[in-house]
Amino acid sequence: MGLWQHRRYAAAVNRLAREQHAPGRVLVTGRGQGRVRGTIVMLVVDQATREVVAAQSLRGATVFAQAKPAPELLGPIDTLLARVEDRTTRKAVTQALEQLDAHSARTKISVPNPQASPPAAPRGQQ
Repeated sequence: MGLWQHRRYAAAVNRLAREQHAPGRVLVTGRGQGRVRGTIVMLVVDQATREVVAAQSLRGATVFAQAKPAPELLGPIDTLLARVEDRTTRKAVTQALEQLDAHSARTKISVPNPQASPPAAPRGQQ
């Protein structure tokens, strides 16, 4: 049953990734566990506007939980946690935002400092 549940989750993630594939968009996921039930969220974030442009969640206690749209999670990521009411969803969103921060840190493009001195010319070409 666990394998079946994982296949459904993977299919939902792949479908969302295909539908929302665009430059500057990142798909992140998070999981929040409770005593009886849990929540998994999948968020597509536009890095330029820092907004969630697509969101789905899987909630429930059984392997029959299905990915459903989560319109309450759409919008600016700065106010995302304030829009979440459920405890397990809040945990899942927090984990997804941590994943987004880690992705952003890995893919940062260094911006050259215009006041820094230019790099030295290679030897023999001066």
